[in-house]
Amino acid sequence: MKPLQEMRVSRERLSEQVANQLRELVMSRELKPGDRLPSERELAEHLGISRAIVREAIKTLEQQGLLSVEVGRGTFVTQLEPQDLTHALNLLMLQSADEHAFDYVYEIRQMIEIESARKAAERATDDDIAELESKLQAMVASVDDVDGFARADTAYHQALAVATHNPLFVTLLLPITNLLRQIQRKASRTMRGPADAIHYHTRILEAVRQHNPDASGQAMREHLISVLQHLSSASKADNDGTHTS
Repeated sequence: MKPLQEMRVSRERLSEQVANQLRELVMSRELKPGDRLPSERELAEHLGISRAIVREAIKTLEQQGLLSVEVGRGTFVTQLEPQDLTHALNLLMLQSADEHAFDYVYEIRQMIEIESARKAAERATDDDIAELESKLQAMVASVDDVDGFARADTAYHQALAVATHNPLFVTLLLPITNLLRQIQRKASRTMRGPADAIHYHTRILEAVRQHNPDASGQAMREHLISVLQHLSSASKADNDGTHTS
């Protein structure tokens, strides 16, 4: 009987159950962005629990960015934006004690970007291709400006995501490229960094223009490997106290 005597049903556990059920309603879109939740009192009466438990559940979801509590108006389902994911990823990276945190993010970037390049080659319109050409020209024009080059580089990758005509590629890629922008600047400081980036972006553009997904995906794969190599060179130079550009 001893194990049974030690069992407890805590208020925290009940609030977690409520939070999970509300989260499921949001994720299934039974509760849509902008929808107003019933009051704490109404929810508590409906669920047969105290208002304090409901309040804790709502606080949990508010901290996760799913709900917004507006004084005098009520509790609303939040309209999530790509920058919300950026903030979450930034926080994860800052708080993570795992020395491989960057590797995890970059691995996800590779998965998204390679497939993005393939889909862009399959689906790009003439307007998409013209936009990619414009972004590539901006990279060439800013080759001697580290910050400007990094911005142009990011814009090219975002234009490639747009060319997939799948909005989720844009949504998923934006926070990751924003998170890695400092890395792009660092890689751009190496002697061959900008030239290699332009080389691979040109190959990707040509593959997209020819609607060749295999060539586009392979060029992106090689490009991302090249970025990691330049990053390694830049880090080594920093540690040695030398300059690479």
